[in-house]
Formats: sequence, structure tokens, C-alpha cells
Amino acid sequence: MTTTSRPAKQDRLRADVRDLLGRVGPFLVDGEWVHALDGSTLGTVDPSDGTTLATVAAAEGRDVDRAVAAARRALSGPWSRLTPARRGTLIWRLADLLEERAEEFAQLESLDQGKPQAAALAADVPLAAGQLRYMAGWADKISGRTATLSVPYTPARTTTPIPAGNRSAWSAPSSRGTSRSTWPRGSSLPRWPQAARSCSNRPSRHR
Repeated sequence: MTTTSRPAKQDRLRADVRDLLGRVGPFLVDGEWVHALDGSTLGTVDPSDGTTLATVAAAEGRDVDRAVAAARRALSGPWSRLTPARRGTLIWRLADLLEERAEEFAQLESLDQGKPQAAALAADVPLAAGQLRYMAGWADKISGRTATLSVPYTPARTTTPIPAGNRSAWSAPSSRGTSRSTWPRGSSLPRWPQAARSCSNRPSRHR
């Protein structure tokens, strides 16, 4: 069995992907790219050969507090004051941007997960874009009522927007991370297209 050397792998990467992997990946907090307050980083492992694929910022308690504070501020920020129709338009645009950079995201997904790039391009990225568009369509259609169930459980709901945390699955962060940030699975998760809630997202580590 033969393996591909790292220089050969790098030669096959898109220029924008090589540039991204060559930088320390920061957090996106309050609309700004920032590094860990204490400068901590961790390495993302290439599953094909065990080498370090990229270096990213590593969060600790103060970084989490900073992200939660930003999410709380967002509850009373410009997003919460947008009309539902405008929110839906912006989320739809996010799906458009994802598709415009589909090859870049597919290559990153392939490198990080060890899956064929063709699979990421044909499934993961389109699914993520599709989920965003699905939820964009709900932005002006949520009535706020809770359906009565035919089982002995009481459906939970909250009428007060709250910031929520999300940890995406390691096996398909682009599509499953998107679905967990948008899918209407209950009041504990952020239906932000409809309710103008805010979400703090953390990718999962698979090693």
C-alpha cells in the first residue's frame, strides 16, 4: 500500500484551502475573528497519515464566556429587529454563498474527515445549503403555537429568546452542524431563522 506524501497533497489543494490551513484558525465572536485569550491552540489531525493538518485556537472558560456574552448582545441587536421576511432572505443568501464556495468547503471536509472529496461535494455541502434554505422558508411562517401530542408527554416551548450552544457532529460538520443550528428540534436548540435567537457553535473533535 502506498501513501501520498504531504508535498504532493499540498500541490493538489486549492490555493484558498492551502492559505487557510497555513494560518492559525481563530474563533468568530461578535462578528470578529479572534484568537484564544490565553493564546492556546490545538492541532487538527489528518486522518490519512496522522500528521497535523491545521492549527486552530483552543477555547477555555473565558473564551466561552466571551462567546456567550456576544450571543446575549445579539438578542437585542440588529438581527432581532429585522422582519421575518428579511431574516429569511439573509439565510437564503448564506446558502448561496456556501454553494458559490462549494469546492473549497468540500475539499476542507474531505481533508478533515478522510472522506472522498466527491462525496463531500455531492452530499455534505448541498445538504448544508438545502437545510439553510429550508429554514429560510420558515422564517415568516412560524405561528408560535405548540401542537398537542397523542403521547403522554408535554411539548416544551419558551417564548423568551435565549442564546444556545451547539456542538456539531465530527462525521459531517458542514451538513450536520448546519442542521443542528437551524432544525426545529425544540426550545433547547436555536431556531434562529424564526425566533431571532443567537447561537454559539463549536465543532466536535473526532480524535
